[in-house]
Amino acid sequence: MSSKTDTKSAKSTTPKARSYWWYVQRLILYRPGLYVTSGMLASTMFYLFPLVPGLVIRGIFDGLSGSAPAQFNALGLLALLVGVALFRGVSVLAAVSAEVTLNLTHATLLRQNVFERILHRPGARALPASAGEAVSRFRDDVNVISHFISWTLDPLGQLIVTVLALVVLVSINPWVTLVVAVPLAIVIGVVRLASKRIQMYRKSAQQSIGEVTGLLG
Repeated sequence: MSSKTDTKSAKSTTPKARSYWWYVQRLILYRPGLYVTSGMLASTMFYLFPLVPGLVIRGIFDGLSGSAPAQFNALGLLALLVGVALFRGVSVLAAVSAEVTLNLTHATLLRQNVFERILHRPGARALPASAGEAVSRFRDDVNVISHFISWTLDPLGQLIVTVLALVVLVSINPWVTLVVAVPLAIVIGVVRLASKRIQMYRKSAQQSIGEVTGLLG
């Protein structure tokens, strides 16, 4: 009777299995302001800002050639280009600082929680693998998770930049836009089809790293 009771209590204390995205959401909510700041700065600076110098240079050439009226003269547009470059440099520095801070915050939280969990387990089965492999998990796997979370807002910036770039290209020449966009769409489709195999190779590489580290340990 006692063994059945112990079995039932053990099952009741077993943590409920959750999806990966639940844990990602919990990490995001740990520092939501830092996450949004890092995501918006990185998405804007690394994807959106490279379009701005091209638009300014187009205005310069349009003004010099007389094919389109320019709102500023050539010197004004050059000054604007220099100002954009300086602002981009400062913004990139802020974006990198925010992203690094976010990565270190999440990595530290994960390592702390995993280490506390190990200390609360019985000593005879504290680790499911060797100590060397555990070091690899603490180092490599945690870094992968923290970087993945900091990149979750990148598709938003990529989508905005893609739409704006297509709008600009279509306004210049629709046929050139078609020639540029079709090969790019084909490449994206091929990469998407190969994503499962890429994930399989990635998982095998992580397991191999853990096994080699465990053997060396």
